[in-house]
Amino acid sequence: MSGLLLIGVAIIWLIVVIAITLWLAGRFKSWPLRMVSAVVVFPILLVAPLADELIGKHQFESLCERNGRHEADFAAIADKTLLVTNSNYEPVGGTILETMALKQTYSDPASGKQLLMFYGYQSKGGWLMRMLGISETGAPLLFDSSCGPFGDESVQGWLDRYHIKAVFRKQE
Repeated sequence: MSGLLLIGVAIIWLIVVIAITLWLAGRFKSWPLRMVSAVVVFPILLVAPLADELIGKHQFESLCERNGRHEADFAAIADKTLLVTNSNYEPVGGTILETMALKQTYSDPASGKQLLMFYGYQSKGGWLMRMLGISETGAPLLFDSSCGPFGDESVQGWLDRYHIKAVFRKQE
């Protein structure tokens, strides 16, 4: 049902963009100015409702690539029990979309030595997605709303593969 709503909004927006483009182009008397204005205005108006998500997608992917995905020496910590500490989700500054970060550390329970650390990120969608309310979680339309370490594989997959037992503790 939300897909139909989104298609309906897209069709209405396309009609509005065409109307505004034709109106604006009609304000110019010379044919070349009409064409230039239409060629410039049409694509700008067409993507305007998703502009924040387009920028946010780039920022989010950059953030995930730089801080979220890491290579780790799991073989060195294989067959161990590790104490896992999660921080609370904290807002990430400097992003156009609301983005939160969760720091997760894996340490030796006996020594307290940190053996592995990474960030997981979550992002909300742009103003269009929030306005339409078609996503229960407020997820973005143009990209996956979360990312974490180790590429496409889950952390649990890596832990299972190397027989690492994780004991979770909430950070205070």
